[in-house]
Amino acid sequence: MPFTAPARETGWIERPDCRIAYQRVGEGPPLVFAHGLGGCYLSWFQQVAYFAPRFTCLSFSHRGFFPSTAPAGGPDPAAYAGDLAALVDGLRLGDIRLVCQSMGGWTGVEYALARPGRVKALVLAATTG
Repeated sequence: MPFTAPARETGWIERPDCRIAYQRVGEGPPLVFAHGLGGCYLSWFQQVAYFAPRFTCLSFSHRGFFPSTAPAGGPDPAAYAGDLAALVDGLRLGDIRLVCQSMGGWTGVEYALARPGRVKALVLAATTG
């Protein structure tokens, strides 16, 4: 039986001061991955490969992390949750499950606090978030 790779979409969402890069792979309930300092949306390639047969996996690069762009004054972590909200709304994901590592924990906690009814699960790994 031949292997069929899950559908893959790479794109951008426009924010008022930058562009946020994302990759969406697979089908099913949305599972969102927020990377740590020094990472990008590609940091999750092993997890995405594992979960994509059962979930719509969305990984994104925070503002200021390749290939996303940074605002003129540099990235501000206070904007991370708003960027995630723009992604979730723009891609019409609805309720999500979040997996956050290190710096990505700031994004996940702030997003969950702002939208508690929209977060089905929150995994925080090695973070002070």
